[in-house]
Amino acid sequence: MFYSHDMGWGSGWEVLMIIAMLAIWALIFYGIVWLVRNGTRTGHPAGPPVAQRDTPIEVLERRLANGELTVQEYRERREALEHKDDASP
Repeated sequence: MFYSHDMGWGSGWEVLMIIAMLAIWALIFYGIVWLVRNGTRTGHPAGPPVAQRDTPIEVLERRLANGELTVQEYRERREALEHKDDASP
C-alpha cells in the first residue's frame, strides 16, 4: 500500500495555494498604491493645479508693480473698478 504525505489531496492544492498567495500579495500592493495616490488627495483632481483667475484689482496691482502703469493711472483705474458696482442697476 502506498502512503503519501499529502493525505490524498494531490498536488493541485499546492498550485492553488501559490496562486492564492500571489493574489494576496497583489491585493496588498494594489492597496498600498491606492492609498498613496488617493490618501494624500485633498479633493482636487489629479494632474497639474488649475490656475486661478486673478481679480481685476490683482491684475491692476501686478501691472503697477511691473511698471506698466503710473501711480496716477493705477489710482484712476482702481477707483473706477471699486465704484463699478455702485453704478450697476
